[in-house]
Amino acid sequence: MYPSNARLGFWSALLAAIAWLVFTVCFVVILVVKPLFTWTNLDSFLAHTRAHDQTLAYVAQACMLLWGPIWVVVLSALQDYAAPAHKGLAHAALVLGIGFAVLTGINYFTQITAVRSNIARGTTAGLEHMVELRQI
Repeated sequence: MYPSNARLGFWSALLAAIAWLVFTVCFVVILVVKPLFTWTNLDSFLAHTRAHDQTLAYVAQACMLLWGPIWVVVLSALQDYAAPAHKGLAHAALVLGIGFAVLTGINYFTQITAVRSNIARGTTAGLEHMVELRQI
């Protein structure tokens, strides 16, 4: 393993842990401070988001948006560090990590940009399919 990859892996793992910790703390604080929201329809969701500050939710979403690429760097460093007999498993983990980063990135980017801006503008037609809290 190259020393630069080891340093990159260490700092990426540290940033990933910090992002995950901030994400967790934000949602624990949300659970403690706000009343629990249960999905009934889009109107009740809009009333809930307007009645309660969403800053912590946006911070948590931003942390997860950053966590995906950081996690890919961690997996890349682990692949470099893996023994030759385990390189295939490390490569599979990296590919799955890239898939995870892409899918979570799409989800959280949509929540932070399209959903939030449409709610702010009052354009809510079709939004119920994109809201993160909606239960299927």
